[in-house]
Amino acid sequence: MLGGRCGLRVGSVSGGDGCGDRVPARGCTPDAAALDAGYFSAANITLFECRNIVPYIATGRDLHHPNWRERFAAPSPVLPDDASP
Repeated sequence: MLGGRCGLRVGSVSGGDGCGDRVPARGCTPDAAALDAGYFSAANITLFECRNIVPYIATGRDLHHPNWRERFAAPSPVLPDDASP
């Protein structure tokens, strides 16, 4: 969700500078974007950085229909060694 009616198309980055010169801003630029894990790529991160948009991208996908103990278990407080900032 990019918020409001800002029609920024993620995933269609082009251009030598990596700022997605073929992606029109359509009159507004959101401050932040919430995306699922499928949108995580170096090209999309570059696009967001060039446009000063804070990306909130899911780090993974939850399994469907976990049992109740798994669903309500406390998350692990320790990040994996390969986690990025």
